[in-house]
Amino acid sequence: MVSGNKVIGGIGHSGGSAEEDEAIAQAGLSAFYREDHIDFTGEDMLRSLRRIADAVINYVMERKLRPVAITIVDEWGWPVLIYRMDGVPYGYIEASRDRAWTAAAFRVPSDAAVNEVGINYGVGWNERLTVTAGGVPFRLQGSMFAMGIAGNRPQDDKEIAISALKNAGAEPIA
Repeated sequence: MVSGNKVIGGIGHSGGSAEEDEAIAQAGLSAFYREDHIDFTGEDMLRSLRRIADAVINYVMERKLRPVAITIVDEWGWPVLIYRMDGVPYGYIEASRDRAWTAAAFRVPSDAAVNEVGINYGVGWNERLTVTAGGVPFRLQGSMFAMGIAGNRPQDDKEIAISALKNAGAEPIA
């Protein structure tokens, strides 16, 4: 069972028959999930993140840029939203994830990460680390995220990310 985005327990087997186990599980779930206790803030945040992705898509289409892959990760670098515009080669999905992960891990744009970790690490230190532009950390509704964009030149991808974040009401972290 999950409450407030935390696992608080589960309902297991009673050791009786399958029917008894089912009855116990149903009773436990019905007691836990009352409509007045359900919190959908996670879905609200996902809608807000989708608005950021929509701002990226609009920016790219209005300027007739090449389509992009978009990855938004949480503060720990775990993907929350991944989107690939039509026609984007699949390699750009991984590039956008790497840029987002790097920006989240160091809380700086991905091209500034070299200043945080030094040039000696380079490729091979971590499978997600990249020092190319296109990953930008940001704050939204009090939470930290990072977005990685890939599909154009890295500096253009960074500009797409910053502009879309500002247009969607998020706060890019420079």
